Amino acid sequence: IGLGRLQVIPGVRLDLAQGFAAELSPKVGLVYRFSDTLIGRANVGRSFRAPTLNDLYWPEDGFSLGNPGLGPERALTADVGATWHAAPGLEVEATAFTHRVSDLIAWQPDIVTVGKWSPTNIGKARVNGIELGSSWQASERLTARANLTYQDARDRGGAATDGKRLIARPEWIGGVGATYRAGKATAAVEVRYTGPRPADADNSTYLGAAMVTDLRLAVPVSERVTAVLHLANLFDARYEMQAGYPIPGRTITLRLTEQW
Repeated sequence: IGLGRLQVIPGVRLDLAQGFAAELSPKVGLVYRFSDTLIGRANVGRSFRAPTLNDLYWPEDGFSLGNPGLGPERALTADVGATWHAAPGLEVEATAFTHRVSDLIAWQPDIVTVGKWSPTNIGKARVNGIELGSSWQASERLTARANLTYQDARDRGGAATDGKRLIARPEWIGGVGATYRAGKATAAVEVRYTGPRPADADNSTYLGAAMVTDLRLAVPVSERVTAVLHLANLFDARYEMQAGYPIPGRTITLRLTEQW
């Protein structure tokens, strides 16, 4: 719906998940063009997430099991932000957001099963944060990008862990990257940072920060065949995204793709 510089974008989503009542989730977005280089936006709406089959019925093994009694997750979300075209080829974005979640679905160690990971519903949770991002088209061949997110994610269920940080949710996440194109060949580098995050619900243990670098090189070897070399975790960083689940070290993959 266009109203001069203002656009109103209403929407509604209907979820029909087996085993749960139908759920309507309305949403409305606003986009306002302050100038040719500055655009503001805002969104507010409700969301619904039914448990996945893995959440419900993951077969019990030595590390985890599902939870057939899991309920759906509902949330009220809102964000406000802006995009600034600061210079030719340079774009900067900033967004502040808040989520108010009821019955948050979260995998965490279960005291009944002596530490096996299992999904549970956290009565209430709150997530506030801000996201910053930028992209730069430095030339026809070179592009660069960067992003940074701060989030304060806390349990607000009123139980013993009320006010504690949500498990496995870092305060800081960021990354930088660049892509260089020479003809049909491309080279890309990505550096990702994940800050310290709680390993348990009472925040007595934290997982350390991690910085991971990936490289990717794609070179055509014929009109239809391209060779792709991927070096994941180039510097062999040792870290865990969840307690007891280490991420693979340096991995080198070479593959050929053919287009018909």
